[in-house]
Amino acid sequence: MSEPILECLEIGKRFGTTPVLSRIDLRLQIGRVTALMGENGAGKSTLLNIIAGLIAPTTGELRIDGEPVREFTPSAGQAHGIQIVTQELSLVPHLTVADNIFLGRELTAGSKHVGYLQSRRMFDEAQAAIDAFGVPINARDRVEQISLSYAQIVEIIRAYHRRPRILLLDEPTSSLTSNETQHLFDIVDKLRADGTTVVFTTHKMDEVERMADDIAVLRDGEITLKAAARDLSSAEVVNAMVGRKLAEQRLVLPEVADVPPVLAVEHYATRAADGGADTAFDFAIRPGEIIGLAGIAGAGRTAFLKSVYGLHPARQGRVRLAGADYADRSPSRSLARGLIYIPESRKEAGLVLSQGIAANAILANLGRFSGIAGWLKTSREHDVTREALEALRTKYESTRASVAQLSGGNQQKALVARCLIADDPKVLLLDEPTRGIDVGAKADIYEIIVELARHGVAIVVSSSELPELMTLSHRIAVFKDGFIARTFERDAFQEADIVRTAIGA
Repeated sequence: MSEPILECLEIGKRFGTTPVLSRIDLRLQIGRVTALMGENGAGKSTLLNIIAGLIAPTTGELRIDGEPVREFTPSAGQAHGIQIVTQELSLVPHLTVADNIFLGRELTAGSKHVGYLQSRRMFDEAQAAIDAFGVPINARDRVEQISLSYAQIVEIIRAYHRRPRILLLDEPTSSLTSNETQHLFDIVDKLRADGTTVVFTTHKMDEVERMADDIAVLRDGEITLKAAARDLSSAEVVNAMVGRKLAEQRLVLPEVADVPPVLAVEHYATRAADGGADTAFDFAIRPGEIIGLAGIAGAGRTAFLKSVYGLHPARQGRVRLAGADYADRSPSRSLARGLIYIPESRKEAGLVLSQGIAANAILANLGRFSGIAGWLKTSREHDVTREALEALRTKYESTRASVAQLSGGNQQKALVARCLIADDPKVLLLDEPTRGIDVGAKADIYEIIVELARHGVAIVVSSSELPELMTLSHRIAVFKDGFIARTFERDAFQEADIVRTAIGA
């Protein structure tokens, strides 16, 4: 085997008194793809950040091309040919997609004293890179105008466009649809063929089987397994991740009573129809029912949830909640009526990163924990938060600690914990609730969703993962171009049929 392009030698990392990585030994070969796996909080993102130069290790040595790395900064990492796509987006929202792709390496012309940007050339090159990925993104659109999944694609395209020697992808498919994920597979294949070394983190075994040459598993900051992907079974990988055997999950969904819907929308639309066609739709969910929302990125799932909750107005239609008209919708009124929304973007729309874990978990239920004159009952706040976090197997030091200190997956669990803390919820609107969640925690969240349904809560789950929706849902409504194109009953679930409906085939 050739000399490694990168070596981690006894790498350790502490944040304050908290150990995150311990004695990490890892060698990466030129042109090979390594899957870095582990539960939330295992240290995967921290290791990638050290390799990229975003943070320095506490102990140990990092070598690139056999030479020790002395400087741990983003610019030093890029000088070594390392690019990273982190879980949380690093794009500049008010700049265009093209501006973001070329940020820091803009194309210019002219003299040393009088120069100008080659804007047309940058837009053309950026659009060509986007078109090669097969997604309908306009390079002239501002990032703040596109969806979260498209923004994640732009991050990947930006890193790919810089021709890296080593590409680090932290949960690259967490917001991508199956079609977009396939385009990513194609890009990784091309990078491998060109001699680029790729490391990616994921919780999805099908992605590992499709992309990885090698697998390294982290548990509690230590590597517990390293081997060629072809030599490992899925069970061996999962056992190394969680330190225990996970039984096959068989969810038994509750029977849904033939009663009036708790939430109904009639002749509803969130966007203008193309060509003047009437694309308004109806939707209804009964107490104890779980309905999945499927569709490609930009199909209108998130827009529908936000509109029902009261974040954005609908273009037309009527909403009825618990049998009463609900016209003047707003987040505060929705919460008061038992309608709870968990957004897909935890950092931009879900969490207050400057606040503690408990403060975030109870954010939608402050009245429940307030006493006379509005003072919070802090002891009860922390007790209830601990119960919810433990039910989700969340790794944290203290409920008083800043939520920003949690790993991405554990931040997602803190967000989902709001559903467990909610006072008398009637309807839950969950947008990508398991984004960035490990395999063990997904099983826990599925059980909790089903248990809430057993207690009569109606639950709408929007997800890019069809197997997840097929596991959880009584019915699946497929969005296309802003409306519900078809609804599938559970006994008619066929993944191929759902995909064909989503893409209009």
